[in-house]
Amino acid sequence: MRLFLDECIPPGFVNEMRQELNFEVEHPLQLEISGLPDSEIIRGSPDSEIVDYCLNREMVIVTHNADDYRTILRREENHPGLIILPSGPRPQTKELLYGGINFLESEGEPMILMTNHLLRIYKNGSCRLMLLNRAT
Repeated sequence: MRLFLDECIPPGFVNEMRQELNFEVEHPLQLEISGLPDSEIIRGSPDSEIVDYCLNREMVIVTHNADDYRTILRREENHPGLIILPSGPRPQTKELLYGGINFLESEGEPMILMTNHLLRIYKNGSCRLMLLNRAT
């Protein structure tokens, strides 16, 4: 899976998810520190720039703050998807995110399932996959 963790998600998840799940994972802080010339995404980048970055790289956005992302992604004909997590302590956030990924994997190929969809993960660990497009 290819995930972009919004800056509200702990940046330490990047290395953990790469090692534990073998996912491609990026975070604004990690991109800022790396100083990659092709990356203009840093902490505080506008949501519209993050969406463009994720669209170009086919990365699902993971965030606590979904309102702006929902609005922007609805304008797109196709997008890789959005995962919304409740705010909480780091261990709970990680547990909920991994639970959401397990949910997707139990339903099929996660990147295909997430295309044009929003996955809302609730504090109790339940998940809801919903269409997120121009019609919704």
